[in-house]
Amino acid sequence: MKPPDIEHLYFDGRHYDQRCQGLTQDIPFWVSRARKYGDPVLELACGTGRVAIPLAKEWFLITGIDISEPMLAEARRKSSREGTVVEWIKTDIRDFELGKKFPLVIFPANTICHLLDLEDLEACLSCVKRHLTPSGRFVIEVFSPRLDILLRNPKERYSHSEYLNPDGKGTVIVTKSNAYDTASQINRIKLFYKLPE
Repeated sequence: MKPPDIEHLYFDGRHYDQRCQGLTQDIPFWVSRARKYGDPVLELACGTGRVAIPLAKEWFLITGIDISEPMLAEARRKSSREGTVVEWIKTDIRDFELGKKFPLVIFPANTICHLLDLEDLEACLSCVKRHLTPSGRFVIEVFSPRLDILLRNPKERYSHSEYLNPDGKGTVIVTKSNAYDTASQINRIKLFYKLPE
């Protein structure tokens, strides 16, 4: 398994939260899953707590794991500020042992798409299986890519988002390129950040 490059703005919790602010439409779904299957809940690749913190606000016991310490630091800061209790653990979703089982493991926000090869996917699924109770559920959110996006010219950049720089000085403009490999069926998206001067 190749370690991920986590020294990138994508993994900076402050930038992530600014870029993804307003992304809340999936929260009612995750709350409904927790109500149906019970807690404790394990969230894989929890990032800054975009899903975990709202679940904790609904009084669910939740553990969030992520490989990025900057993301977890932001999650801890937000969780403390909002008075929620979440167990935050720095670990790799491909190789973790938490010593407990969960009736519900969740993988929101298309994050499973970060597992680019079969070895990584199988390693993650094996860890999940070991952490599920006998009747536990593993719920994954994954999108169905639109053909027009997959067929984009990989040499061109397309608008992705704009957000206020976390330090309050100017706007960060994010563009992206899209390169789809039909043989592997992997869609590689590169994000390009233009920071204010």
